Amino acid sequence: VNNAVIGGIIIDFQALTSAVERVGGW
Repeated sequence: VNNAVIGGIIIDFQALTSAVERVGGW
């Protein structure tokens, strides 16, 4: 598995989590 791919997925997950927190007001 390409580490760059895993890194990209982690970054995407963090960005999604941040967006959810902003919308949800957590």
